Amino acid sequence: ARADRARPAGAGAAPAASDPGPRDRTRTPSDATGSGVVDLPARNVRATVHQAKIQKEAMTMAKSNTVSKADLVAEVAESVNLKRADVKAVMDTVLDSITGSLDKGKKVQLTGFGTFEVRERKARTGVKPGTTDKIKIPSSKYPAFKPGKSLKEKVKG
Repeated sequence: ARADRARPAGAGAAPAASDPGPRDRTRTPSDATGSGVVDLPARNVRATVHQAKIQKEAMTMAKSNTVSKADLVAEVAESVNLKRADVKAVMDTVLDSITGSLDKGKKVQLTGFGTFEVRERKARTGVKPGTTDKIKIPSSKYPAFKPGKSLKEKVKG
């Protein structure tokens, strides 16, 4: 019954236990005790292993240059011996406070780290893409970050 579930629908009867044919004998996680062997098509096993390898490499490459919020939470939780949920709540509150201050037009200055502020772009004239029509682009506000001296020195090396 186990071999039937592992085989694609319509693959026919299971081969004799002594003759695996063109299939690889592969242990499944449920057979970790060594109690059973499941016949799987060789190319499907290789394709699955290859796909898993590609996905792992892609994740490693993406993570190598990026630190996510979850990564920061985990690192802080480990360094101060607190639960991740507690650290996440504190981090969310800090980020909400920074966002709220910026929304009110205030600067947020973290000594040694940098300053978050709202900057304004002036209104200007532009060209509509695909045509030569002149259009007016209105002024806009955007959040900006200016690194502090200590942060610049640490990044510089």
